[in-house]
Amino acid sequence: MSEQIHWQGGEARVQRCVEAWLEGRAAAETLRDSPRRQLLRLASTEGSTVLVKRFRTGSHHWLREKLKAGLGRSPADRERRFLQSLHAAGAPVPEPLAWGTLAGGDRLLVLPFLEGGTGAEGLSSVASERRAQLEALGRGVRAIHEAGYLHGDLHAGNVMFTPSGPVLVDLQHARRSSGQAGRCRDLGELDYSLWARASIADRMRIRRAALGSGPVESEALGADAISSEALRAVGRAARDKAWRHGKSRTRRLLRPGRRSAAVHLVEGHGLRWHEFPEHAVRESLVAHRAALAGAGPPGSEVLKDDGRSRITRSLAGNRPVFVKEVLPRGPLRILADVFRGSPAWRGWRAGHGIRERGLGAALPLATLDARRFGLPLRSWLVLEDLLPAVDLLALPAEARASALEALGAWLGRLHMRGIDHGDLKATHLFARPDVPAAMPALIDLEGLRFQRQIPEPRRLEALAELNASLPDTWPAEARRRVFARYAAFEPFEMGRAEALEEIVRASLARRHRWKGDGCHGAPASPS
Repeated sequence: MSEQIHWQGGEARVQRCVEAWLEGRAAAETLRDSPRRQLLRLASTEGSTVLVKRFRTGSHHWLREKLKAGLGRSPADRERRFLQSLHAAGAPVPEPLAWGTLAGGDRLLVLPFLEGGTGAEGLSSVASERRAQLEALGRGVRAIHEAGYLHGDLHAGNVMFTPSGPVLVDLQHARRSSGQAGRCRDLGELDYSLWARASIADRMRIRRAALGSGPVESEALGADAISSEALRAVGRAARDKAWRHGKSRTRRLLRPGRRSAAVHLVEGHGLRWHEFPEHAVRESLVAHRAALAGAGPPGSEVLKDDGRSRITRSLAGNRPVFVKEVLPRGPLRILADVFRGSPAWRGWRAGHGIRERGLGAALPLATLDARRFGLPLRSWLVLEDLLPAVDLLALPAEARASALEALGAWLGRLHMRGIDHGDLKATHLFARPDVPAAMPALIDLEGLRFQRQIPEPRRLEALAELNASLPDTWPAEARRRVFARYAAFEPFEMGRAEALEEIVRASLARRHRWKGDGCHGAPASPS
C-alpha cells in the first residue's frame, strides 16, 4: 500500500527514489527496525545507494511527539539541522539528501549510504592503519566541538569507518555547547565504548587528537601542548559513564522484570532468571539436599560442606548447576545482611553486574532467602555450571600459556570497570582449556564490589593475591607479559617498575603457592 509524503526539502532525484519505494515500485532492505526507528537501504535509479531513516511517532507518546514536531524539535528535525550545520562547517558527518513527513506523521530523513564498519569492528588490524584511523576519529570529534556542538551520544556504534575516513552518525541528541567540561564528557563516552577493544595507548591517541592539534606521535605522547588535566578529565568521564551504565543495567535485574521473575518456594523467596523456570529452581534444591545426604543422582557431588556453607553440583531442568547454601551465621552478620543483602542476594547482584559490564561470570539462575521477622537467616544461590571450563589451577600445562595471554587484558578491563572481586585467586577464575585465549569467568561472587575507580593500592593488592595463588610452574616470563598487558589497559601512577616490585613483594609476603622461582625481583629463598 502506497504512502503519501510531504517533502520539506532535498534533492528531487532522491525524492523520486523514495517515492518509488513508497509506491511499491522499488524494494528496500531493512537494516534495523524498532518501535521508534527504522533504517532502510534503498538503491536509486541512478545507481547510488541511500539510507532512509524513518522516525516513527508511535502511539504511546503521540501527543508529545506531535507537539515537538510542531515546534520543530522532533528527533528528525534536530538531526537534520545538526547535520546540515556540521557538514557546512566541514565536520565528518553525512549530508542530508532529502526530508519529509508521511501522512501518518512519521518523519523520513534520507542520507548517503556509507560503506564500512562501525565501532571497533571497523578498526584495521594493521597497526599503522589503526593509528591513522584513531587520530582521524579524534580530529573528527574535534571538528564537531570546534563548530560549537556536542554529539550527545558519542559511542563506537555511532562511528562509521569508511574507506575515506571515520564519519560520525546519529546526531539527533546533539546540542550546542562550547564548554570544556561538555567536550570531556562527550569524549569520555567514546572512550568508554572502546574499552573492550582498545588499549589505553589507542584511546590516548583519540583523546589527544580531539583535544589538541597535529598528529599524535606513537612514542612521544607529550609532543602536543595539551593539558594533562584535560586528558585525565576524559578518563574520569569515561569511568563515570561506565559506573552509571553498569549500575543502571544491573538495577533492572534486582526486581521482577523482562529478564527476571519472582519465585516463591517452601524454602524461601527470591528471584529467578527468566530462562530458568520455577520447577527447575525447585529441582535444583531437591538435588542439592539429596547430594548432601549422599543420595544424589549420578553426576551430582558435594564440593564443599564446612559448617558455614554447602556447595553441590547437580542437574536441574536438564541443566548442570551449582547450588551454594549459606548457613545461619552470627547475629551481627545477620543484622548486616538486612542492609547489604544476604550472601545469595549479593552473589546474584554481583554475577549479573559483571555480565552486564561485559565480563564473564557464572550466570546466577536463582536466589532465595529464608527469613524470619525480616531477618535473612539462610540463603541459596543457584549458578550455571561453567563446565567444560575449569579453574586456572586445573588447566593442563599446554593450555596455560594461552590462558595467560588473555588474562592480562581481562584483568585490566575488570579494574577499569570498577570491579573489585575481593578474593581474586586462581581457584575463582575459570577458563576453557579447549578454547585458545578464552577470557576467564569469575565464581564466588558475594564479596565483589562495584566502585567508580579502584584505588591503586587495592589494585596492586588484588594482582599480588592472584599472582601468589599461581604456583611456580606458571613461568615468570608469562607472568610479566600478563602484567605488561594489564598496565597497557590500566596504567599505574607510580610507574610500571615500581608497581611490579610492589606486586612481587606483596605476593611473597602472602606465602601462598608462588615462591618466586625464576623471578629476578624475588630473593632466592624468601623468609
